[in-house]
Amino acid sequence: MEKDAIMVIDNMDVTESPIKLVNDDDFFKKTTPFKVKDVFTKYLKLVNHPKFLCFEAIIPKILDFEWATVGNSIDCGVFVMRHMETWFGVTNEKWDSGFPLAHNEKKGCLKHLRKKYVVKLVCSKVNKHHDRIMAEAVGYDMVSKNGFH
Repeated sequence: MEKDAIMVIDNMDVTESPIKLVNDDDFFKKTTPFKVKDVFTKYLKLVNHPKFLCFEAIIPKILDFEWATVGNSIDCGVFVMRHMETWFGVTNEKWDSGFPLAHNEKKGCLKHLRKKYVVKLVCSKVNKHHDRIMAEAVGYDMVSKNGFH
């Protein structure tokens, strides 16, 4: 925790996003960012972390950025993966996620990233289904080379 900040990163434009920032004394009336903060703060206190008090005082903020999407609620997982690859706690102005601003270019980028992430997940040695999936892929490749589709 180098930076004393809690940034909520959501690919959806703030006008469409279901993510809101509501704090309340009643835990069940808080929104998720404040619930997560409260639970994490309790953990930090439990383990006597030196930043416990500092973290307790932080108010979560929703990061506003140029490549936020409108009308796209299905690619959240792809955005999460990309954000984890590229977010290093920098300011919004210095963050380069690699997402283009133009809608059609962004769609192409998302298509590429979907392929990239599925290959990484499927081909990973920690995937317990790796061997079976790779064997099936070889089988499909043989079928397509023999003219079957």
